Parts: sequence; structure tokens; C-alpha cells
Amino acid sequence: MLERAADRVVERRVMGRISGLLGGVVVECPQFAVCDYLVVADGVVSLGVEVKGRRESEKQVRGYGDLILHHPKVVALLGLRELLRVPIRVMWGFEDGRGPVWSLDVQQLPEVMAARDDWGVTPPPVKREQRAASSDREPVVMVPWALLRRIV
Repeated sequence: MLERAADRVVERRVMGRISGLLGGVVVECPQFAVCDYLVVADGVVSLGVEVKGRRESEKQVRGYGDLILHHPKVVALLGLRELLRVPIRVMWGFEDGRGPVWSLDVQQLPEVMAARDDWGVTPPPVKREQRAASSDREPVVMVPWALLRRIV
């Protein structure tokens, strides 16, 4: 999966803001791992976290519609959840991690994918002209805001 050094900076900023709310020690995963962080409580992994940073404000992103997760990432996160038998959450940090942080339990995604027929669509052209990433052509899962919970 595509990952840049700037992404890690935003991920660390988000996790620095919410780590005290997660109930354990936050451990950063190696680059290109399925998720970005694991939370360890009493010596046991208790949570996996994938962080998605957005430069825009929450209001701007809401104006685009649902949030986007690439289908291969969803499949990988669901597989990790099954393997580790712990919850896996996706955290969206807006304004480069300085704004609101919203959370989604990946356990909800199979229901979303079964109930909607747009999960395999090509993502809408939101600032795509600025990127030439091959991942922009992957199928995506459109995540409704109603499934998210605000963390900070």
C-alpha cells in the first residue's frame, strides 16, 4: 500500500492526541504493515489502529460525501482482526491530524459492503489530479459518516 513519510508524521500526530484514550501502550508497526499501530494492555495486544490523515477540514470532506477506504485495505484489516481476535479501528484525523478525529470499527464494514452496491466503485475525482498513485484505481468501500464516532 502506498505510504509516504509525511503520512507517518500525520499518523503520529493523531496517535499522540488519542493514545491516552486507548487503554494501553501504543506500539507503532513497521512501514507497510497491515495496520499502523497496535495497542498493548497488560502485555497483550488489545486493539489495532489504522490512521487516515486528511489535509482538509471535516466540513470540506463531509461535502464530498462518504469517506473512502480502498477495498484491499479493508480486506487486509478484516483479516488482521480475524487473526489477532481483537478490534481493529480506522481513525480519520482531519486538518493533518490537528482537527477532529473520527473512528470506525472495521467489524461494521462487511455489513456496509453487503448492503450497498457502490463498494467496488472507482473513487470520485477529489483532488485526484494532484496524484498519480496506482492505488487511486483500486476498488473502494464508501463508508457512511453515520458509522463513525468522534474521538476528539
